[in-house]
Amino acid sequence: MGINPPIGNGTGRIPSIFKEGEEVRIQIGESIATIKYYVSFINGDQYVGILIRNAYSGIWKITVYGDYIVNGRFDAWLFQRDLLYEDTRFLINDPFITLRLPSTATSMLTASYFDSETKTPVPIAGRGFTRDGRIKPDVCVGGTNILTTGLNGADIVISGAGAAGAIICGAVALIMQWGLVLGNDKNLFTSKIRTYLITSVTEMEGITYPNPQSGYGMLSFKKLFETLDVL
Repeated sequence: MGINPPIGNGTGRIPSIFKEGEEVRIQIGESIATIKYYVSFINGDQYVGILIRNAYSGIWKITVYGDYIVNGRFDAWLFQRDLLYEDTRFLINDPFITLRLPSTATSMLTASYFDSETKTPVPIAGRGFTRDGRIKPDVCVGGTNILTTGLNGADIVISGAGAAGAIICGAVALIMQWGLVLGNDKNLFTSKIRTYLITSVTEMEGITYPNPQSGYGMLSFKKLFETLDVL
């Protein structure tokens, strides 16, 4: 990797260090860049983390070098918006492949969310698929203006991925009660629960499924109850 700040005088090629916990710190004017190379213990992919403190305003350029290039592809992400300086962004960006850990894990049940009133995607919601082409999210649910209970029993309205995750957890709890507690399916596991949920989605006309924004479709609790034959 190499870093070129807006004030000029780039770092050139920064040596890669693959020892666990090792990192490189470089002073760039009044900014400090911390670079950490490591190899994923899950799939063997090489990862590079770059953290720039006291960053100068302007355009920072990151140069990627390769000693042994297999296909020349690399992916880059920023931290969540709340952890960034204001207006930090890529000049050229792609809204897809933006689901974050742990939602991209192989056995994880992943939900995206849409506008509860218009049934349209929310721009800030993460999108799939995964960088290795797996279908994520699995399903999507309404995640805006959700009436729920807050502190001290107060009624509050919330929006976001957390609300969508809570709704999916509720659906999973209902499936587990139906299967394990009531004895309708004693052999429940993650993949089977995912199948019950995917079978209980609705699809919008003219849209191809599965897709990176809504997975296999919008979860319908009415269809879920019909799938479980409890209506």
